[in-house]
Amino acid sequence: MPTFPNARYVYVRREYERWDPRRPGYNPVDYNAGVFEHSVLPIMEAGLADLVNDVHRLSDSVEIEPAYGHTLGHSMLQVSSRSHSVCFTGDVFHHPLQILYPELHLPGCDDLAMAIETRRRVATFCAERGALIVPAHFAKPHAGYIRRGQGALTFEPIVEAAPGF
Repeated sequence: MPTFPNARYVYVRREYERWDPRRPGYNPVDYNAGVFEHSVLPIMEAGLADLVNDVHRLSDSVEIEPAYGHTLGHSMLQVSSRSHSVCFTGDVFHHPLQILYPELHLPGCDDLAMAIETRRRVATFCAERGALIVPAHFAKPHAGYIRRGQGALTFEPIVEAAPGF
């Protein structure tokens, strides 16, 4: 049952197809068993979802873009204004050490070489742009900045807001 029945859900077609167990050649992953059938398919069957291309602009300041490797359709969301950017990177990074060592592998990538290249590309972009990065799996405070110093890229977490803020 859809959690938000009045919402429109947006799925990148390539990622949707990667996880659809009804498709020929489906490659199951144990830790995702049943997720598609329980969390995605009901939304599609309710007519609440839009399948979009790998690059898709939701508004003037919000864009979905490819971040392949973890999966062959993995994407990230970039929110930009004239002078600020926020990158919601999903599974591009699972640990801050992957910013310093993009080749650090945690099991689960569909294409490891592509995942490494995507980590390098995204880290460099975020460092050059000064973008806030919000990965899906970092421990608190979850978000921060990628900084270049002494020839390496590192993660600088944001300072947590006071409780109740």
